[in-house]
Amino acid sequence: MADSAERPRAAAEVDLVRDAMAAVRRALEAWAGNADATLDAVLRLNARDARTGLARRLDQLAPATMASAVRALLLGMQYVAH
Repeated sequence: MADSAERPRAAAEVDLVRDAMAAVRRALEAWAGNADATLDAVLRLNARDARTGLARRLDQLAPATMASAVRALLLGMQYVAH
């Protein structure tokens, strides 16, 4: 039964990493598309915070989930827990 309990946890962990990746992408796009020099420091800080959040999520990812989940994320596929 422990295996079936791990599946929802693994899927939730992957969802949190995906959300963090999307936050990094949005922050970088906002910064790259910025034409207002007065917003540059704020947008740079937002990008750094998003990157830190992603790093934290990756650090928290359970070792049992890490290899296949990260591979699936990098390939852009949906993760399916084994």
